Amino acid sequence: MTRIIFLAMALLAQVALGQPVVEPGQLPMDVEGERRRIQAERLQEGERHTRQEVTCYGRFAVTDCLLANRALRREVLDRLHKQESTIQAQERKEKAFEQLQRVRDKAGAKDGVPAAAP
Repeated sequence: MTRIIFLAMALLAQVALGQPVVEPGQLPMDVEGERRRIQAERLQEGERHTRQEVTCYGRFAVTDCLLANRALRREVLDRLHKQESTIQAQERKEKAFEQLQRVRDKAGAKDGVPAAAP
C-alpha cells in the first residue's frame, strides 16, 4: 500500500516540477502474446528437460549429466521469469499513469478547470 502511495506522490512531484512522466506503451508489446510465448517456452523447456533426463539415465556419468541439465533449466526459467517481470512492471507503470490521469481529471473537474491534455 505504501508503494502505491509513494509511486503516486512521485508521479505528482514529476508533474508539479514539469518533468516528463513515463508514458504508457513505451515498450510496444502485445502483453497477451508475450505471455503466451513465455508459457510456450516454459512448456518446451519442460519437455526438453524430461527428454534430457531420460538420456542422462542411459549414460555412465548420470549425476554430472543431471546437474548440467538442471543448471540449463534454471538459466532458461530465470530468463523467462525476468521477461515476465518486465511485462508486469510495464503493466504497473501503465496502471499508475492511468490512475494519475484519473486523479488529474477529477481534480480539474472539481476546480471547474478542464484537465490539460498530456
